[in-house]
Amino acid sequence: MIIKSIKVQNIRSIEHLQNLTLPESTVLFYGDIGSGKSSLLKAIEFALFGTMGDLAGKSLLRRGKDFGNVELEFLINDDRYRIWRGLRREVSKEGDETFSNVKGWIERNGTREEYTTTDLRIEMLKLLNYSVPRYKSHNKYCIDIFRYTVYTPQEKLKEIISAKADERFEILKDVLEIERYEQTIANVEKIKTQLNRDLRQKEKEIDKLGNPQKEIKDLEEKQSELKEELKNFRKDLETQTQELRREKQKVQKLQAKLPKYAGDFATLQAHHKSIQDSEEALIKHQEKIKNAESDITNLENEIEQLPEIKVPEHTSEEDIKKEINRLEGQNKKLNEVIAVQKTEKTKIENILEKGKCDTCGQEVHEKERFDNELEEINSDLKQNFERIAEIEKNLVDQKDLLEKIRKAKEIKKDKDNLQNNIKTKQEIIQDSSEEVGEHKKNIDKKHEEIQTILDTYKTESVETFEKVKQDLENKVIAQKDQVESVQSILTEIDKAISRIESSLDIFSDQISELQTKVEKKKELEKETIYMTAVRDWVDDHLPQLMRDIERAILQTTAREFNQFFKEWFRAMVEDSNIEISINPERFEPEVYIDGYNSPFEDLSGGEKSALSLSYRLALNKTITEKHPEIKTRDLLILDEPTDGFSQEQVKKMQDIFEKLDTRQMIIISHERSLDSFVSHIFNFTKENHKTQIRAE
Repeated sequence: MIIKSIKVQNIRSIEHLQNLTLPESTVLFYGDIGSGKSSLLKAIEFALFGTMGDLAGKSLLRRGKDFGNVELEFLINDDRYRIWRGLRREVSKEGDETFSNVKGWIERNGTREEYTTTDLRIEMLKLLNYSVPRYKSHNKYCIDIFRYTVYTPQEKLKEIISAKADERFEILKDVLEIERYEQTIANVEKIKTQLNRDLRQKEKEIDKLGNPQKEIKDLEEKQSELKEELKNFRKDLETQTQELRREKQKVQKLQAKLPKYAGDFATLQAHHKSIQDSEEALIKHQEKIKNAESDITNLENEIEQLPEIKVPEHTSEEDIKKEINRLEGQNKKLNEVIAVQKTEKTKIENILEKGKCDTCGQEVHEKERFDNELEEINSDLKQNFERIAEIEKNLVDQKDLLEKIRKAKEIKKDKDNLQNNIKTKQEIIQDSSEEVGEHKKNIDKKHEEIQTILDTYKTESVETFEKVKQDLENKVIAQKDQVESVQSILTEIDKAISRIESSLDIFSDQISELQTKVEKKKELEKETIYMTAVRDWVDDHLPQLMRDIERAILQTTAREFNQFFKEWFRAMVEDSNIEISINPERFEPEVYIDGYNSPFEDLSGGEKSALSLSYRLALNKTITEKHPEIKTRDLLILDEPTDGFSQEQVKKMQDIFEKLDTRQMIIISHERSLDSFVSHIFNFTKENHKTQIRAE
């Protein structure tokens, strides 16, 4: 079952939902608590099953409204269905409210049929392959199978675990089809009564068959007379059949030659086409060789025109750059020294000119000392200026050398590119030359092969060979006409034989029917003996056998269930101190903490949620694999599955969802932590007490 779309009017917080289309994928219903997500799920349940149990009309119908309805579109196998249910509120004169379902309908592939509330529910159970007898005997459990396998409301999820073991086990026995074995035990007396009734019926049938052996003997005598007449016609048939065989052999001999002629003619055509293709390719490769040779000449001319620049050996661009940086550094330092010396020189000249110190104002008495200092500074300045001139000359030389090296590299690069192009062209010439040789060989070879075929048939040309082939085909046609002439004679004989055989077949059929009666009589007598034995066996052995089968199925199912249950709980809860398992007798979950049996209530909120969800998913997986005929196996609805989970537990849910392999999964959550797990998101908000739904 796959839900395609839903329309809702006046159900809980949803006032008017025109048409919500749901994809066949994993879908997230996201919204704050109380935004109306559960209202939509209640609407889906109401559409499928109507009001019952916790789906009471008062809780479903929007407050202040007198009428609500839901229309649900869904697929089962390849059939498209739509179901419609309505809910009405009526108020008595005394002010008492009553809520009732109105007559609904189901539309199957465009054909609509109306049903009463109860009949509509039964029809829906049949479509889903749910147990109708169980519903009739346990009305309140109508949707428990749906709740256990498809959708469990958040507030009911943990109740599955904490529910009474007997009630839960009764539902599971029905879901797992174990209950029918108990029903068989209860029906042993009915089975015995039915077997006695069947035995009496068999005896009546034996009496009605009469004496078919005598009727068979009369028909066999008539059959013998017709067989003699048939024998004479078959002699004539044999004579004409031999003639037909001879004529067909002539045709076969002629036809045997045709494949060889046709094959060789096709070979001639193929060789001719191959020659044409090789000649065309030959011209193309010769043109490629000519163009490549011309290109090589042009490239060699370009290489010759490249200038030659000589640079000193063992001189690298990096070394020159380092030398330039060193000289520029020296130049900078010398300029800084000269600036200091010039300042000192100016200071001394001012002192000598004024005859006193500018700083302290004292008169100069040691003029000779200042003259010597001035002379020494001038000498140093001269030497430094000479060193700067030498450094700048070296800088110019080094920069010129650096430019030469760079230019030489560019010319070498251009030369290497041109030489590589020449090499490529030479390879083209070599490859094309080889192709030219191969195509010439192919042309010669095909000419020789054509001539060999023509010599075999002693023909001078392909045209002559084709004419010989056509003459052979004409002979085959003429011989086939002769075969048809003989065949027409055989046809007339066959008709006569068929008439006789038809009469014989009628007799044979009559004899066969009588023999069937003989066999049926024997079979009825055997069945009578067998049914008597079965009746006695049912009384003595059937009840114990049913109990053994029930126990074996329970144990096998419990093992599979326990495997899924443990696997998914361990995927969500990594605490090694907690162990879980399923009681195979009652399908009741058992919790062990540090090796001691502990009640469900002792677990944390996240652990309870994980255990409840693991139980629910294990049940869904077990039923899906054991009972693929249940039509809700492709649909799974999870209401707040991560409630109480840590962020790490939420991340692990994706692996579990993938293992479930469900075609359509609807997840309800007030958190966005599941966004990466789903393909579509529907955002639920509530405005003015009305639910609004928007697809993201």
